[in-house]
Amino acid sequence: MNFPISFSGEHIAGGGTVSDISINGCAFVTEAQLTEASVIRLALRISNELEPVDIEAAVVRHVRPDGRAGVEFLRVQPAERERLQLFIRGLRRE
Repeated sequence: MNFPISFSGEHIAGGGTVSDISINGCAFVTEAQLTEASVIRLALRISNELEPVDIEAAVVRHVRPDGRAGVEFLRVQPAERERLQLFIRGLRRE
């Protein structure tokens, strides 16, 4: 799985590539200097044909020296959560 992600927070904005995802969070690779425990907003571009899935708030749980980061989703609107669930179900079928 490789799809684009963009993010922004109080002192940072950037992008990367998602490597793993669940309904509760995701892992991605980025060149941005994220800080553990910071809260960011995410846009997951799961499809070229659809608007990105908007994650209103996610907390950065880990950042590795090689640019890998993991976040936990904190606030997701119900419609966005449903879109994410459908996407994840589709991945399981592949």
